[in-house]
Amino acid sequence: MEIFHEKLKELNSGEVGIVVYSQFKQRIILSLNSDLSVPLASSAKLAIAFCIAKLVEEKHYKWTDTVEGVVLNPEEDSHEVYPHIQNRESLALQEAVEVMIACHDSFVANSVVQFCGENF
Repeated sequence: MEIFHEKLKELNSGEVGIVVYSQFKQRIILSLNSDLSVPLASSAKLAIAFCIAKLVEEKHYKWTDTVEGVVLNPEEDSHEVYPHIQNRESLALQEAVEVMIACHDSFVANSVVQFCGENF
């Protein structure tokens, strides 16, 4: 989480606002530019994508790395927008991040975070 926070601080302060809420602790555990209004679900996925891009830039990962155990959230429109990835259990990191953002797919987001877990 500390690495995640450090990467977020690299953003210009007026551009992004993020709130990280711990379901376990039942409180906000991180707030960046708290005066900005933030739609939580989308912001979380964008923050994850930003951190992944930084990790790729720093050569911790490659966009072509394989994310295993990918499942699409049936409550999202991933099945409609990305019919060509149906029934696949793995995606390239680049594809997984794209689906996560384009479809707001929380299941794919979880797979990406699990894949990069030790660096978050």
